[in-house]
Amino acid sequence: MVAFEMNGCHDDDWLISRFRFPKAILLEICTELGPGLERQTARSHALPVPIQVLTTLGFLATGSFQRELADRSGMSQGALSRAIAAVLNGIIRISARYIRFPYDAVNQAHIKAQFAEIAGFPNVIGAIDCTHIAIKAPSEGEYAYVNRKHFHSLNVQIICDAQMRLTNIVARWPGSTHDSFVLTNSSVGNRLEPGIVERAIGQLKSRWRCLDRSADPGPNNAQPNAQAIRTRQQLIARI
Repeated sequence: MVAFEMNGCHDDDWLISRFRFPKAILLEICTELGPGLERQTARSHALPVPIQVLTTLGFLATGSFQRELADRSGMSQGALSRAIAAVLNGIIRISARYIRFPYDAVNQAHIKAQFAEIAGFPNVIGAIDCTHIAIKAPSEGEYAYVNRKHFHSLNVQIICDAQMRLTNIVARWPGSTHDSFVLTNSSVGNRLEPGIVERAIGQLKSRWRCLDRSADPGPNNAQPNAQAIRTRQQLIARI
């Protein structure tokens, strides 16, 4: 196992506050990513794997400027930038081992029981929602990334189980993409009963006219609109 030393600190609270993980998980991440990060180099001061991993996690956790983190870690900004790219690519490569949707009956039954225990809602195998992750305006197709809140983003679909473990992530669609399109064009959506999502949305629009663009969008529709959105989320989660 890779050696772990960071300013002589071994306290989990300190580590979690800066890197969002306790020591045991950080060691596991370093071990998994190590083979891809230990580059062949003739330099006498190659960056150790733990420094690459911790600096990248610190950048992601705090949003600090790269130059500030680089100075704090005793490296150049360019070296930090390369390390971040390498660590992120490594995390993406191993993500499928940990983020997996439960297609088998045994796991689905277990998750259904957990959701039913939490909220008394039957037959739920996942809670789904989309969130907008802000990005810089791209040089090509810029308009497609402007979402309904008028900033550039990716519309990212996330599904989790009753323990809030992520079971599916789709992070490739521009911010203007509708949530239902993201789902139906995802691996999970492709394996659901054909048309069930579209039928659910159609039923919602027929019941809640405020969701239909031909209906009056005035302020009196605000309350049923909020209720319809919550109902839609519950129906999709029940699939």
